[in-house]
Amino acid sequence: MPMNVQAIASLPDKVNQIRLQTAKIVNEEILPNENRLWRLRRDGGVSEEDKKASRALRHEIQDKVKEAGLWAPHLPEEYGGCGLTFLEHAYMNEVLAYAMGAASLFGVVAPNSGNQKILLKYGTDAQRKKWLVPLTEGKMQSAFSMTEPDSAGSDPRSIKTTATRDGDDWVINGHKWFTSNAIGSDFLIVMCRTDDPDGPAERNGKMTQIIVPTDTPGVKIVRAIEVWGRSGDHAEILYENVRVPAENQLGQTGSGHQAASRSARRGSRLSLYEFGGTDVARLRSDGRAGDHTRGPRWLARGQTVHSGLHRRFLYRYPGGEADDHPLRGTDGERRGRENRDLGDQDLRPGGLLAGSGSRDPGLGRRRGDRRS
Repeated sequence: MPMNVQAIASLPDKVNQIRLQTAKIVNEEILPNENRLWRLRRDGGVSEEDKKASRALRHEIQDKVKEAGLWAPHLPEEYGGCGLTFLEHAYMNEVLAYAMGAASLFGVVAPNSGNQKILLKYGTDAQRKKWLVPLTEGKMQSAFSMTEPDSAGSDPRSIKTTATRDGDDWVINGHKWFTSNAIGSDFLIVMCRTDDPDGPAERNGKMTQIIVPTDTPGVKIVRAIEVWGRSGDHAEILYENVRVPAENQLGQTGSGHQAASRSARRGSRLSLYEFGGTDVARLRSDGRAGDHTRGPRWLARGQTVHSGLHRRFLYRYPGGEADDHPLRGTDGERRGRENRDLGDQDLRPGGLLAGSGSRDPGLGRRRGDRRS
């Protein structure tokens, strides 16, 4: 079912143009081809010929996005993006959210997009030319390697992977898993605990991000990790005396945690705008979204809340404040009835996060803390 996107009088002409152009590509190129575009994601029953056709179709759509000047909206033009402002990008995302995987066809897909922002902010000119430009052009794939098997990936203080300075090189040793997009990637951004005998004492033992080409000797991809019984592109990786030049370090020694946090916060803030103005105010709550130890926080950082509020906004049941939202299609009422109770669910741990109407705050907390 195509979207019904119309110009909004109160928005600048450029924003309306972005919304309408984006909707045109989604309606004409993506929605009619959803079943063909994502055959790679199916388990079994898909031939290599079908997979090849899916890839070719995705590249064809991506070329049309580039021709429309909408490619990589989160990056400046000098590095291959279209240089949208934060708000312009938010309105584009509001439209892209209608179709499965649409954002990736516009050059915005994790972890590449997060790695691109890290390279843009912390990379040197040489690093941007070598890694960022081909990554944006789609000639390379990247991965982000932080989570470790025996600790929570969300807690960088527990990271044990080390990088020791040896002359003009860093030597990396450690064990990672759930490294996003590692299967088939060209390089990894690895979070390490660095040790530099000649560096400032206050920065030793702190986190540093280092670019590691996947084909570097000592990088051993152990396996692709299954999620819910399905194979994916998350990998378990061993780093055994992996030697890379010191020039592959991103930012100052000890700045790795800051770099990763900035990238994650920007992604969370952008997702707020995907809901539209009527729901942004509802995202702040006294609920702790699975964490009873740190006090009130932005619920948008919880993925389950993201998904639930997003659906609630797009498919509000008749009589809601978003009845006339331009993204609502003729099937809005049907989807609204399916999701009508979602909008009134408790956003605290015992409500939406606990799922299925459960009011057990412990369940919400455990599910919230499980993400790594």
